[in-house]
Amino acid sequence: MVKLNLRGATWKDGSAYESGRVRKIPSYVRDGKVLPIRDEIEILVNILQRESRLVAVFQILRNYVQQNPRMSRLLGYAPQAIEAMIRDGWLVASYDERLPSGAMDGSYGGFRWNKDMTTPTESPTG
Repeated sequence: MVKLNLRGATWKDGSAYESGRVRKIPSYVRDGKVLPIRDEIEILVNILQRESRLVAVFQILRNYVQQNPRMSRLLGYAPQAIEAMIRDGWLVASYDERLPSGAMDGSYGGFRWNKDMTTPTESPTG
């Protein structure tokens, strides 16, 4: 589960450079960290404002991409964006063992199994 955390953030205009022009980009800013509200991040933030279960977030993303094929890169980009948002404090991640685990069928592109950790029942040597 991930919960969007905008507490203490201020809304400010930032900028982006596209095709030789400067474009005004709205952003949240907190503690020197910037969350630009544009393109894929804007779509993700809109989803995360109403859904915190990752399985549901990715199902909504899949549905969105089916309706907007030009945004197909969103599925591959979203895992990295979510990880960065967690690292920068824009998302607070938690685990609820009562919820079912999501199936990792490879269609999300950016997810991969972590191979450098052991489960509590495994030894580091296997």
